[in-house]
Amino acid sequence: MEREVLELAKILLLTISAPIKPGALHRLRVDSLYEEVLQEALHVIAYMEEAYRRGVEVSQGSRVAASLGLGRIMGDSLRSSFEDLERRPLIGLHVAPITLASILGYTRGEEGVTYTRVNRGVKTLLYGSRPEDVLDLISGMEATSLGEELRYLDSQGITRNTVMLRAMSLGDIYEVLERVDTGFMLTLRGLRRLRDMVGRVDKRSQIRAIVSSYLELLGSFKGIKINGIDPRTLVRYDRELSHRSDELNRLLGGTFLLATLSMG
Repeated sequence: MEREVLELAKILLLTISAPIKPGALHRLRVDSLYEEVLQEALHVIAYMEEAYRRGVEVSQGSRVAASLGLGRIMGDSLRSSFEDLERRPLIGLHVAPITLASILGYTRGEEGVTYTRVNRGVKTLLYGSRPEDVLDLISGMEATSLGEELRYLDSQGITRNTVMLRAMSLGDIYEVLERVDTGFMLTLRGLRRLRDMVGRVDKRSQIRAIVSSYLELLGSFKGIKINGIDPRTLVRYDRELSHRSDELNRLLGGTFLLATLSMG
């Protein structure tokens, strides 16, 4: 496995595991969801490798950006996880790592996961993708019971026909779905928002970066402000927010992205 993919895989697993992210998944949960999502992550990592490899091919000129096939890779990742676990995937934890892996492959040779590097990859690979990529991603969502995301697309007037008529790219569809799940924040607007948050992330360790990234997103998107990483405070909020787990797990993809950019 390439070093950069290995590092992304580690951050993905830490994003899932790191305690305590109030209301969202972490390793101190007593139900089976934590173990299931760890198993889900193993499927994602396999597809991260494929996305990275194809990104490298684009950078070398043996593949054009429009033929990267990122939508199909993500759709296949969702299906693989769903068939194994028979549970609706956490889509942000597929989209964010796989997309970022393709970008790092495309920009291989540059040091660090910087805003400039990721922004360049987003412009080329996401906004340069084809409508067929969007349809492949939607097919994966349809096959894996991701009803809320599909209903939101429908509410915005986005159907298979409109995707083709408007020649929509993955960048275009991410701009819509980032309102539902922060794992889609690899857009020009979403990246600027993440960049503005980076300075407020605690970078003293990867675990602290992940927890503080989650807290930053919790405040920005849900209006729940928690100052500092005090264990007793986090435990209290975790109890209070546990009934919102499905909603707050949609912050995990963005947590992965923000923590990765913060550790650059």
